[in-house]
Amino acid sequence: MTGVSEATSYTGIIHYTSVNNLGGLPLIARTWRGLTASEEADAYVRYLEETGFREYRGAQGNLGILCLLHTEHDRTEFLLVSFWATEEHAVAFAGGDPTKPCSTLRTTAS
Repeated sequence: MTGVSEATSYTGIIHYTSVNNLGGLPLIARTWRGLTASEEADAYVRYLEETGFREYRGAQGNLGILCLLHTEHDRTEFLLVSFWATEEHAVAFAGGDPTKPCSTLRTTAS
């Protein structure tokens, strides 16, 4: 499996007012984007389910994760959005630098 050829992440505050069940409280959303060959997309989703998603769900302050895929021609883009109770939780999960992908989210050939 080749993994993801490009990846970026960052944190930000998303204010939900009527969409969530938390009474409109602000949530912290951390996004991660990756791009891979379309023929590798299913294998990469399985890899994420076995590793990254488990780590997200077990992390302190994690309120959930959303994985979106978009395939166009021979490339598939991944957009992961994780929701956190506080920015400190998101930063701690990111290893102190929320602008860098987590080590679980493989970004090079393996």
